[in-house]
Amino acid sequence: MTARDLLQDCLSREDARLSSLKSALDGVEATFLNISTGDGASLFNIYSVRAKMAKDRRSATEGYDDLVTNLRDAKDGEVMILHVNTENKSFLAFFETAGLRLLGVLSGSRSTRGSSTH
Repeated sequence: MTARDLLQDCLSREDARLSSLKSALDGVEATFLNISTGDGASLFNIYSVRAKMAKDRRSATEGYDDLVTNLRDAKDGEVMILHVNTENKSFLAFFETAGLRLLGVLSGSRSTRGSSTH
């Protein structure tokens, strides 16, 4: 599956966690689109720490609670990450590779230094 295919799949889903992504892409193209995979256990560990750091810093990045909860359940498998940037926003959508179950979406405003979602 390509990043563009996965993005089209996201845009066709009826899931409230994807509403901000859909709104950001309404009438515009993504400025950056990439797909990667990782080990569920490693990603759980990484994003658990990032969630705590974001909370401590009162980060504007949204979606950590849902993501960390669902990554905990996906620790034994592979996770696919779709990275989408628009002119003003950055998104990371996480899916179980087997079955493409949406685990969560991180979203944040983009700064001149890059994405605030990682």
